[in-house]
Amino acid sequence: MTTIVVNGLPKIGKTGIAERVQQLYRDNFNSDLGVVSLGDTFSKIAEELYGVSSRKVPSMQYNVKQGLRIAAVERVAKNLLREDLDRFQRAVNERKSVVKENPLIIETPITVYEEEGGVPDIVRDFKDFQEFNNIRNIDAMVTIIDSPQSLAGRLEGTTYPYDWFTLLDWEGFETETARSHAKSLSTRHLVIPRHHAELSLLKLIFDIEHNRDPTIVYNARPITDLKDKPGDSDDFLAKKANARSSINVFAENLEQYSIVVVPIEAVNESNIEILKSYERKRFREKERDHTIRRDIGYFVPNSNLVVAFFPYISNFNIEKPFKYESTGTEDEMRNSRIIAKPVVLIVGGEQDKKVFGLRPTAHFTRDHYLFKALGDLENSKYRDDITVKKDLSLLLEDGKPKYHEFGKIISEIYHPKN
Repeated sequence: MTTIVVNGLPKIGKTGIAERVQQLYRDNFNSDLGVVSLGDTFSKIAEELYGVSSRKVPSMQYNVKQGLRIAAVERVAKNLLREDLDRFQRAVNERKSVVKENPLIIETPITVYEEEGGVPDIVRDFKDFQEFNNIRNIDAMVTIIDSPQSLAGRLEGTTYPYDWFTLLDWEGFETETARSHAKSLSTRHLVIPRHHAELSLLKLIFDIEHNRDPTIVYNARPITDLKDKPGDSDDFLAKKANARSSINVFAENLEQYSIVVVPIEAVNESNIEILKSYERKRFREKERDHTIRRDIGYFVPNSNLVVAFFPYISNFNIEKPFKYESTGTEDEMRNSRIIAKPVVLIVGGEQDKKVFGLRPTAHFTRDHYLFKALGDLENSKYRDDITVKKDLSLLLEDGKPKYHEFGKIISEIYHPKN
């Protein structure tokens, strides 16, 4: 049975994402998928024992809440054991050697702010997950993360802190604690952005169910370079908008070949204006440090390959090609080469195979040339390059896009009807 623990800060949307994965799995794979929320179980026990509604739980004493959290783990563990016994009994009654278990997602925050102080409390100790692991092997721990301003909007009005500085540190602490727990369990730890997290989780579950390794691609792309700036001409603004659209279309096409992880965009200038002037520089510096730790510490190392896409764009005066100067993407590509991570670079125009002075593993001048090569790798320009062919083959399964079964799901997620 596939069991995945999904963690992240409160209000990041773990329950909604897990339930979305559950519905997609039921609709597309003719099977069921279980979702267990330790937070919901915690609230139910609080109501049963103390008659306290979920809205009143935050005001309860810390030691009482920790007792309730332990009780929630014990209840979920007993339910899992009961399900295993029922499954065994069905196998006996039906004279089968085994009755297939459905995949399971256990979702919970690992850290929350419960008491005064600058460091969050670890409310889900390693022993909690060890108890689950003793019953059903945990195949992966997945941390969902988001930008501080998005989190702040959802946490405002709760008992939790929601200033951007604290959220950057808190999310880092949550992620590192999850990574430590996963290492202790000898299981995989992934960090994924909230954006399209349901698709990434669904693919991961599909891979584990089919006993194959997932293919994860970090899709590096320019962000700051393509933001609208004061003084941009209407023509240049239109070109930037077209380039941003091309990046989104490319990511959607890449979804059939891999689990796509994309950068989380930094705070834009209009949002950062709400900070006091003396705080802006400090926040930019702090956010850059966290961005480097996130992208280079989690996204790049956890990926199988990095695909950097720089859509062609002419400068506003049309006299020379637009030159990308993204320091973030440069750091990501440089670090990828340092740790021997394959880098596929897509950049065209007057620029050559290098960008930021770095030569990639494979180079394409346009995104459709990459997909054309993947469509017939044996006859592509890399047919005699054993190393590059091996790297690009990670995106394929029996000559087809590795996640070709997800075409309908990808379209539904990228183009929701409402």
